Amino acid sequence: MLYAILTHNFRIICFEQGKLVPREITNISDLSEVAYLSKITDKYSITNYEKNMWYDFQTHVINRSIPSGHLTLEKANIDIYNIKHDSSYMRVHPGEKNVVDFLVPTPNLWEEFRILTIEELSALMFLVKNEWYLTNSNNTIKVNSNLSNHSQISFGELFIDFNELINAICDNSNQYNNIFLDFTFNIDWKVYKAFLYKPAIIFVLFGQGYTFDQLEVSLKSLAVVGEYSGDVFIVTKEPSKDLQSIIPQSILPRVKIIQMEGNDTLDFISARIPMLCSNLLDTYQPILYSDADIVFDRNINEILSKATTAKQCSAQIEYFHIFQESDHNGGSFFKQDSFDMPKVHGFNSGLLLVPNMKNHKNSFKAAYKSLMNYTTLHGRNLPFADQSILNYVLYKLNDFNPSPISEQTQIGGKPSEFNKFDPNKPKGFVHFWNTAEKNINMKKYLDNYLIKKK
Repeated sequence: MLYAILTHNFRIICFEQGKLVPREITNISDLSEVAYLSKITDKYSITNYEKNMWYDFQTHVINRSIPSGHLTLEKANIDIYNIKHDSSYMRVHPGEKNVVDFLVPTPNLWEEFRILTIEELSALMFLVKNEWYLTNSNNTIKVNSNLSNHSQISFGELFIDFNELINAICDNSNQYNNIFLDFTFNIDWKVYKAFLYKPAIIFVLFGQGYTFDQLEVSLKSLAVVGEYSGDVFIVTKEPSKDLQSIIPQSILPRVKIIQMEGNDTLDFISARIPMLCSNLLDTYQPILYSDADIVFDRNINEILSKATTAKQCSAQIEYFHIFQESDHNGGSFFKQDSFDMPKVHGFNSGLLLVPNMKNHKNSFKAAYKSLMNYTTLHGRNLPFADQSILNYVLYKLNDFNPSPISEQTQIGGKPSEFNKFDPNKPKGFVHFWNTAEKNINMKKYLDNYLIKKK
């Protein structure tokens, strides 16, 4: 069994050019960079992840095929150890950066270490490298490595016993493909629940005309006004180089271009569905699909972070359409496969929130299969195919809730009985689906918003 070594000042002992060095957890790419203790009979030695090389205590480099010396562990405190070689103790040198040696005859704080299993190390790395949302809070939080040590972890404004937090993640977390989606922990009698905040936003772009112009405005609003901090996926058949000019520099490093061919309207409007069935989004929480005709008009990180707690998918309700009756919103499918539910409004799938893939991917796999089977039987000329199939499937599978997207979304363009658009009260999203010149109206709204903000 392998054990990682955590220093008193919250670093992990790693190998760098064969030598032992303490490294910040955020700077560890994978488990192969870490130095491990491995037990041999009743003693230990230091090895790599593959256990095919061993540390040489004379040259201080990992290059031996057979261990050259052994270590003993002496308990310094609860779960805290001193690591001894011959008559000297392992230490992280207090005066020289990145130096680990075995020169101290009497142990002190610099010679104290916590020993972690691979499972505990993986959980700790995931915790430290990601952002988290605590229920009933307004902000996301991270681990502060500089304020943490081998006995307690600084998590936002909280200081939590090391064992309590790591055990909570390892034993009580909601896991999916080695991703920790949420976990519950205690500080004394108080209880907390943390949700992974690693958002992704998906756009689909086919064609370089007005849709191209719309996406340019939408991306600008996302970066400048939305202050979005997560990854962006753009599904398109257009060459990546053609998109460079419309992507703001501040989000460009976080944009991933997904090449997908499309030859007819069904391809264009339904491209989001296979994306939501793929493995590309498994590590994200939450996921937001956005049409190109949407302007982001406030910081959306607060909206998305709270959405990590959502139990169902969410989109904007269309109060002028009844799901069971409107062909725009799945009514045609419902009439052919009715099921017991009260009359509800249909939703617009142009802005669609998916809390995570673990609990919701099967809904989109079902939608994808239904769409393929239906179009095979009845042809590909199906009006509002994507929106209709999503209304039908998500309602039938009880995987839809108007909140939180509906209350954060306005419809751009001319106000009407069903559209109380107020440009002076930004909610988060403005969907310009009902205007003839979407790109012009989007740009005008964004420009006016930025002028007011100054």
